[in-house]
Amino acid sequence: GSKGINVARVRKTMGAKNTRLAVVLPKLEGSVFKELLKLENHDVEYLDIEGEIRKAILINKENSIDSTVIVGKGFEISPKDWERLCEFLISIVKRGELVAIMGSLPNNSPKDGLEQISRIVQNVGGMVFVDSSPVSLRSHGDSILDFILMNMLCKI
Repeated sequence: GSKGINVARVRKTMGAKNTRLAVVLPKLEGSVFKELLKLENHDVEYLDIEGEIRKAILINKENSIDSTVIVGKGFEISPKDWERLCEFLISIVKRGELVAIMGSLPNNSPKDGLEQISRIVQNVGGMVFVDSSPVSLRSHGDSILDFILMNMLCKI
């Protein structure tokens, strides 16, 4: 989604080399991101699934650190598309790569979705970095995550 895309764009702007993206994009509106990444010459592999990109609205209170975040529901992933996602990861992740899982998993993901993804990545010799809310991290089960950054602005 867009969180990972933004990180890759910043890395490239700062001169980082070899940032490879594997992006899961809902078909509706996904073309906007594809065109942007093409214009900036990013190395991207896509998995298109049904749905629409989740919207977020941030409201900052003037002269304060307080803010309100309104987040849309996001897209749902079917069991067939979840299977495609897992196969996609198996086919593209290489030994020694750091795979960043940024934000939340799609709605309807399996309850152990984060654990499934981390096991796939680690089984091929990759490492997993998760940047998400505490709620999303609850689904990791007993798997070991290599790196975690929790978004503490989200309610637990």
